[in-house]
Amino acid sequence: MGGRGRALQLHNPRTWANRPEVIARRGMMVGLREAGYSVSEAARQMGISRATAQLWLHRFEREGHVKTRPRSGRPRVLSAEQDGRIMEEIRACPKSSATELTRQLDLQCHPSTTRRHIREGGLDCYVPPVKETLLVT
Repeated sequence: MGGRGRALQLHNPRTWANRPEVIARRGMMVGLREAGYSVSEAARQMGISRATAQLWLHRFEREGHVKTRPRSGRPRVLSAEQDGRIMEEIRACPKSSATELTRQLDLQCHPSTTRRHIREGGLDCYVPPVKETLLVT
């Protein structure tokens, strides 16, 4: 908890920087330091720069963890309500494509955004088959 009076919310583990093996590596750095290794020795043993080792150690001292802090990033285009409408519609009509859904729900986003939201909801997108054009000769 920082000086702001609220708990720090961390990224969910799907980001690369918060994968369990990455966090374990950072924790190993803290362990080496607590075992009596100097920052330089521990960094050399782990194959990272001294600056990176210090960053992880300072974060652990300040915040009590070595996870990546949240960044502002780009704001989400769709609201939670729109996400819910997408999921309802895809469950009701699973053969709808992301392009059809985007148009049907009048979403102000690209179909790839709709597709991503469907996948984040744990469902798969329907991909219409490509039909060959037959030429009569």
